[in-house]
Amino acid sequence: MSTARVAPLPKDLSRNNRREAAFLLVILLLTILIPFQAKDNPEGASSSTLNQFCWSIAYLVSAVRLFATRDTFRVLLSSSLPLLAFVLLALASTLWSVDSMDTFKNSIELLGTTLIGYYVVSRFSMSEFLDILSLFFGISVVLSAVLIFFAPGHGRMFWGSGPWSGIYEEKNSLGASMAIAIIVYLIQFFRGSGKRKLLAGLLLLGSVALLVGSDSATALLDCGAALIIGVLLAGCLMPKYRLVAGLIAGLSLAAVLSGIFVFGLTPDALIAAVGRSSTLTGRTDFWPYLVDAIHAQPLLGYGYDAFFRSPIATSYLSYYVIQSYGWSPYHAHNSFLQTCLDTGYVGLASLLFLIAFALVRSLKYFSRRRDTIAMLPMMIVLYLTLGSYTETYLGNFNTVEWILFVAVLLYPVRDLKGVAAANRLPLKNQNPV
Repeated sequence: MSTARVAPLPKDLSRNNRREAAFLLVILLLTILIPFQAKDNPEGASSSTLNQFCWSIAYLVSAVRLFATRDTFRVLLSSSLPLLAFVLLALASTLWSVDSMDTFKNSIELLGTTLIGYYVVSRFSMSEFLDILSLFFGISVVLSAVLIFFAPGHGRMFWGSGPWSGIYEEKNSLGASMAIAIIVYLIQFFRGSGKRKLLAGLLLLGSVALLVGSDSATALLDCGAALIIGVLLAGCLMPKYRLVAGLIAGLSLAAVLSGIFVFGLTPDALIAAVGRSSTLTGRTDFWPYLVDAIHAQPLLGYGYDAFFRSPIATSYLSYYVIQSYGWSPYHAHNSFLQTCLDTGYVGLASLLFLIAFALVRSLKYFSRRRDTIAMLPMMIVLYLTLGSYTETYLGNFNTVEWILFVAVLLYPVRDLKGVAAANRLPLKNQNPV
């Protein structure tokens, strides 16, 4: 696959929007190129002055553009109070953090990353954003394939002899990215025609190949589950397919319940079926130590992104580190545990409400639109929620996952409240989602 196959920026954008599309593409590329520097030094890339400067510019430009479209921004803000509560709680946790300086800096970065999500929705239609995502993931697919096959020492784990990691920091990051790319290219394939359909199909095949090559079982399972659940939910919301989809969903639920109660199917057995241990590649080995730490600070936690940077983490994880031959995690590999560590049960309640809010809004949006592109919010929310059991997707700053979550939470507001591409005030005769 050559770089010539990667689609250009969408031709239907105005000249100004094409410049902004290029700017957004650079931001998205930062989410993979900066972590790529950390393959041999996980702490080094995110703290370098140049990287901090790049992200600061991204936040600043996004904030300035949002101010220029403040009428639209005001509508989006008023329709996303659960998201604002979650982000502001992270910022407020500076007051009780065990490392207030780190918490303040990182919560500002979370706020900045969230503003990028608002910027995306205020400046681009969902169709335009989907085209930009297609280009972004197309670049990721091509560059990852080049590294894997022509520079395996950089593109594969274990000094070039293990699973594929491509231009990502490690294999699970590649798997997660390709899972999202599969969702994007499936939607593009079914809504496209001619060369666009062919290109989407080729990149879809490339994304599937990279997902399989990454040997990321959790990303594979989460992607498959999100696609199946999403298609069944979409079918149930469409009168033409409601009966068939409901029947398949009912039979599937009956099969799962039978497997659990009749045949003794367990999560361990399912994980073993895809060649993984019940520890989820070591995750469940250190999760009990994190649970103990949460019980010590249950209400408000240790401050946003402060626990693993503090001596407290060393204290709780010291025995695990000894048992694991010196390997120490630097995040929880679970969005829900990470949120409990950051902002306690108050933060967990906020996150769960935010997920429910996003899921209900995306389902309501699809039930009104009932077209292929309207599946994007629902599919992204489903994947990120399912994947949050084994990865820290939600509430994680400077990541494409959080930008995507914010964007798909807000796009139904833009579309159903009539917020125009020209950033005029919303139509008052429409109801909010």
